[in-house]
Amino acid sequence: MSLAPKIGLLPVLVADLLDAGAREFLESVAQANGVAFVPLLAAPVDTTPHRLEVYTPGCTSPLVLIAEPCGPPRKQGFPMKLQATRPAATPSQQPPSESRLRPRRETTHRLSQRHTRDLLGPEEEEVGGDDLIGRTILGGKLQLETFVGRGGMGSVYKAQHRELRIPMAVKVLHEAYQRDVEFCRRFHAEALSSSRLDHPNLTRVLDFGQEPDGLLYIAMEFLAGTSLREVLEVDKTLEPKRIVPVMMQVCAALFHAHSRGIIHRDIKPENIVLVPGTNDDGDDIEVVKVCDFGIALGGPADVGMRIAGTPEYMSPEQCAGAKLDARSDVYAVGVVLYELMTGRLPFHGDDPLMIIEQHRTREPVPPSAVAPGIDPALERITLKALAKDPDARYATMRDLRADLRALLDEVPRELRTGAAKKHAAPAPPTTASDPAPPPGTLGVTATPDRAFSPVGAIPSAPAAFLGALTTTSDPVRFRELARALESPIRKLAETRDVAALSLVVSAFESIATAGVQSPGSRAETAASMLRLLADPQVLGSIAEMVLVPDAPEEAVALIARAGLGGAYALYSARVKMLDPEARDRFVGALREIGVPALPLIRAALERLESRTAVDAAVDLAEDLLLAMPPVHDEPTGQVVARYARSPKPGLAAAATATLPHLWGVRAHALLLGLLEYPAEEVRLAAMTALREIGTVDEHVVRKLDPIVRGAVPTVLSLRVAALTALRDAMPSARREASAMLLDAFLAPDQDPEMTFELAKALLKMGGRPARTLVLERSESCTPVLRERLVALVEAKKTARSG
Repeated sequence: MSLAPKIGLLPVLVADLLDAGAREFLESVAQANGVAFVPLLAAPVDTTPHRLEVYTPGCTSPLVLIAEPCGPPRKQGFPMKLQATRPAATPSQQPPSESRLRPRRETTHRLSQRHTRDLLGPEEEEVGGDDLIGRTILGGKLQLETFVGRGGMGSVYKAQHRELRIPMAVKVLHEAYQRDVEFCRRFHAEALSSSRLDHPNLTRVLDFGQEPDGLLYIAMEFLAGTSLREVLEVDKTLEPKRIVPVMMQVCAALFHAHSRGIIHRDIKPENIVLVPGTNDDGDDIEVVKVCDFGIALGGPADVGMRIAGTPEYMSPEQCAGAKLDARSDVYAVGVVLYELMTGRLPFHGDDPLMIIEQHRTREPVPPSAVAPGIDPALERITLKALAKDPDARYATMRDLRADLRALLDEVPRELRTGAAKKHAAPAPPTTASDPAPPPGTLGVTATPDRAFSPVGAIPSAPAAFLGALTTTSDPVRFRELARALESPIRKLAETRDVAALSLVVSAFESIATAGVQSPGSRAETAASMLRLLADPQVLGSIAEMVLVPDAPEEAVALIARAGLGGAYALYSARVKMLDPEARDRFVGALREIGVPALPLIRAALERLESRTAVDAAVDLAEDLLLAMPPVHDEPTGQVVARYARSPKPGLAAAATATLPHLWGVRAHALLLGLLEYPAEEVRLAAMTALREIGTVDEHVVRKLDPIVRGAVPTVLSLRVAALTALRDAMPSARREASAMLLDAFLAPDQDPEMTFELAKALLKMGGRPARTLVLERSESCTPVLRERLVALVEAKKTARSG
């Protein structure tokens, strides 16, 4: 296929070389599809094909080649794989020997770290290692200190909280997840649900979020313990007196999560950590911490969830990609019980698909057949948990825990006291069998001094209730009252009571910022409630309200204050909106959010790239581009640059307009190529962008020449934009720009409006001779134009004297 039709949409690189023989050398390299080091005036955009224009002495037109960058610049130039745009009469079989190419003027290239990486090739998907060490997140409060390990969804770092002076574990999700807008939306909702869990056997989620560059993270308590996997690697199997107490705590933790609609989906020994502790009698015990709810994306109601988990521990229904409930985790606990007793898995193999098929169709070998002497009661419990049919398993984790407790009651007391340090059996947490009611339960009386109830208080008298809440100084009491507000808050959002919600947000904001958010403090509880008020699911109705005419200011403010959560809510609402007038309101609301909306915009644009054959997707992508915050962000620039080369002018123009902020001078080569885009709106955006980044050089001037002179049919606005760009030409290009303006100004039969604009440009660049020239030219103009030109000269003279 010919490359010629593509050349007009490629970024343009310019090589202005001193030696006349350089042209022949580069052409011969291109005919052989070879690589040469080429000194360039501006850096390539990335590793995609570029149009290379080679200028040498004595040639009136440039040599045009296709160039693919092969890396960052070296001393002799940028490594470029070259390809000819037309076949040679006698094609070369081998590229010629290297020849040093000398530029007419030296140019220094200072590329950013990201730009350098983009010139090295496709960036690695995997996150983890030393690349993030030292980075701060959460507004600078958390600093990543050491790399701990890597898992299926991301990498874990040990971090230090700068205000609290405590260690924390931070899980950073793989970059691929950052680019999935639907995953990110679910992540915020489900991370919020995980952060609401409060049980002694669950690793506590302290915070979560997404940084402006897209980095997704979950901050958790740091566990100074040993995973059950590490224990198995040493001990191979465990005795029942140790298995039972440990797995009872696992069951208690999971029942707490299940009662709040959260399924773990990835129970395995790696996600069960044993932390040293003591019971009420002062005995040494092992406290279980179930961790990594990283793939707990959605509760039982989610039907379309992807298959996720570790094959060896997945239930048959999870292997089939079916809807999951608590019994799926029951199955995984059965697998762990089997492994703890026997030292092996019930189903294993080198092929994950084979393991999945075994889970679905094969019955497990009884543990006693693998390891004779297994406790028959524990074996019965394990096999019941491993039933293929969910209805044949334990209905809840509480039921499974009850059968395990019955086994514990049969163990002699001296084996349960914790006297044996290594194999100490913990007394189960007192709250495990009677977990707290789900968040949002109203009317509970947890303390005798309750002066009021949240039931109905927010809708009927929000100011009075919140006033009483903010004066509650006891952190425990405050937490109880705040958590009881969850259901009313959701109801207020559902009914779009934005006035009451605004009061709630203001109250919690004042408390969250009044002190350090240490664990258990009023400030921490308030910050947790603010995360609820930034949940995209909670804000869904409010976002829809923002997109209709005459939306209350409080609704727009609530969405803006929610930051990224508000952006995801807006996006979901916009996808459902068919009203064309909602587009402007959507763009305006996203602009109100500003920089925090950047991860949503980038992920959504990536999602829509493959759907631009659909008009609705094109409109949505254009809206996202128009809402882009004015911030430097090179990863987003990569996405936007692809839209700038779209054959759809509206998309290309919107993308072009935002490149100066995202990329700065890195965008020069792409903008230079876009000056030849067929649609005038794109060329206009490219001219404006080149002015913004300050790179109107002599090669830009040459491309503007036919537009200014009217050599190509175009609208007046485009010619005026070209003049404006010439007025801002770089010092090295001002002489050529001035000469071009002069030729155009003196041309006969010039359009009156264009003559006036040319005069403005000349007066800005030319000083006193230009004023004289404009006055002389005015003598041959119509009276109206003469009057305008004279007034223009007088205004310029007054401005200079002033």
